[in-house]
Amino acid sequence: MTTTTERAPALVPRVGTDLVEVQRIEKLLREQTGIEQTLFSEEEISYSNRKFAPYQHFAARFAAKEACVKALGTGMSGEMDWQDVEVRREPSGKPILHLSGETARKANKLGVVHSMVSMSHTAEYAVALVVLVIAK
Repeated sequence: MTTTTERAPALVPRVGTDLVEVQRIEKLLREQTGIEQTLFSEEEISYSNRKFAPYQHFAARFAAKEACVKALGTGMSGEMDWQDVEVRREPSGKPILHLSGETARKANKLGVVHSMVSMSHTAEYAVALVVLVIAK
């Protein structure tokens, strides 16, 4: 057995949450032509549109994006883009976050080594919780 004086980095969680009214997202997507492609990736659009109640799924994904930038401590700012935060799914169906662009750069600068997302929705509301794990 070898010993070392090096310490493993401390892991610090940062949490963001968001609650969205489904009707607000539905109204936005119906009234503003092209906004769907501004807010969501093609994968998110395809996934949500395949569902019985697509606006609930769009709202949950929007809440996840908001929760993520809250966990980063930045809100949606600067060069960040809504599509920089994408909700994807593992083969099991578990949602995962994929960060790109300026949002990924901010996460890397902060020291984010792992992310977790949980989403839920009803006919009226969608909620998301994001935990970003930072190595200090």
